[in-house]
Amino acid sequence: MNTKGPTVPPIPGGSAGDQLVATINDRLRRLQAATSAVTLPGRATVAAPAELVLAVPGVLGVTSSAAPLVSLAAVAQPRKIVALVKTAPAGAALTVQVLAGGSQVGLVTIAAGSTSASMMGGTAIQPDAVITLAITSVGTTFPGADLTVMVRF
Repeated sequence: MNTKGPTVPPIPGGSAGDQLVATINDRLRRLQAATSAVTLPGRATVAAPAELVLAVPGVLGVTSSAAPLVSLAAVAQPRKIVALVKTAPAGAALTVQVLAGGSQVGLVTIAAGSTSASMMGGTAIQPDAVITLAITSVGTTFPGADLTVMVRF
């Protein structure tokens, strides 16, 4: 049992599962209060994160919306966009595009045989703009697998 930080009082007559849900909900409330974050069904909204992580598990393919949708509660200016794959693309480069409200924020290309690439800067992301991740090209021999894109603010 973690002894750091406040604990949630036991639920009278509650099961261990009920206690776990109460603990998770309490931690989520504290996190939301600390970051002014709000979670909406089907789309997450966060305020001024230090980093936004978009993950695409498995073998990759060309698609216009590869990761779960996200939006920010305030304007955010990317400092750097980093793309990583567990398995490198082969035969051609892997290109990913971060978009906000349909407009390009940044474009990162991972060369064939490489597992990472980055770009400095990016276009400002406006509040409530839906952020999507498009995969615009993949390797021809092997497309690449397990993509993580980090937008650092």
